[in-house]
Amino acid sequence: MIDPIAELVIVETVDGGIYVSYRKNTLATGKRHFAHSSDGGEAFCEHGQHEEVPDANLHAGLTRYRRDGETESILLFSNPRPAREMTIRVSRDEGRSWPISRPLEPGLSRYSDLAVTADGTILCLYTNGKVRDSEKISVARFSLAWLTAGNS
Repeated sequence: MIDPIAELVIVETVDGGIYVSYRKNTLATGKRHFAHSSDGGEAFCEHGQHEEVPDANLHAGLTRYRRDGETESILLFSNPRPAREMTIRVSRDEGRSWPISRPLEPGLSRYSDLAVTADGTILCLYTNGKVRDSEKISVARFSLAWLTAGNS
């Protein structure tokens, strides 16, 4: 069961299921938690935590990357590392693993959200600052090529 006191982000999987990523407020484990549903959310058949995704117990961003004419399934995820550095992650297996990650910029950050424009530009809206992680709101624009540079 998903923690009743949790902030979650949801995306539809390519097979019509649901992938949920969430923080556990009642049990901070330092890892991001997930659940999968294959019946549109009636029941969740898989639950767990991503060992490779640290979680600072903050809201995160999640979206599907899709460009016109492309069929590859890519999920994008944003959250700060425990040191509060905003990081973007890539999954090519519907959220089962997140092997690719890249920090946006050094410094403090906190809450984030993601979007992809029609031309494939990725946008990350996030709070950040020099002294506090909520001094300003920034938008980073980048490409999938930049995000995956140096990763297979």
